[in-house]
Amino acid sequence: MAAKWMPTILVCEADEGVQEAFRLLLEDWATAQVVPDTTECLNALRQSPVELLILDLDGQGIEPLEVLTTIRATYPTLKVLLVAGGFTLDFQLAALKRSPISFLTKPFNPKATVEKIQTLVGYATSLVRRRSIVRVVVSTVGSGITDVTTSDDPP
Repeated sequence: MAAKWMPTILVCEADEGVQEAFRLLLEDWATAQVVPDTTECLNALRQSPVELLILDLDGQGIEPLEVLTTIRATYPTLKVLLVAGGFTLDFQLAALKRSPISFLTKPFNPKATVEKIQTLVGYATSLVRRRSIVRVVVSTVGSGITDVTTSDDPP
């Protein structure tokens, strides 16, 4: 049996309490790698690929759009979820001009946050696809199909 696919999510967050909150939200279905600042974030991105970067802009000490521009220049297809205490419309428009990203405003609702992250990494789509495979197997067993291989690989 294939190993269950778990997305790798890099969380760049300065606050230890929020780091732990993200670890708890992700622990059952994803591999969370947590770093405290953008310097370590860029180092972690160089070392191994991730499906999503959760980038907290509060307390990073540098201009947020500059960080996003740097990340986009090196990792143009990386999915990014920006987290902050609040985003102005001007900031959101400027960020979206640089790349497609998603926003999460603190304080965040745990359930809604997990759903948003799972959607971004395609985890929910992967689970729906697996359920569809099972339904097909169940509905065709009477037709003589008795052997179906499923995979936990990402969609």
